Amino acid sequence: MKNGYTPREFAYSVAVDHLHYVMKAILLGHYDDELTPSEQKEVVSAMTRLRFSLVEKAKLDDTVTT
Repeated sequence: MKNGYTPREFAYSVAVDHLHYVMKAILLGHYDDELTPSEQKEVVSAMTRLRFSLVEKAKLDDTVTT
């Protein structure tokens, strides 16, 4: 692939990136109608764990996980 990833790595990278953007949206208040502040913290925490899990499973060393 042109980006240096295998198709599998690219698929994981897209999923990890999308989770990152949704987490940012939650923190910016885009989901305030759907989530209470405590639910937001729980969801972001769960999404962070999921992102780390996907990064480790795909062995994506260059992925920003913050």
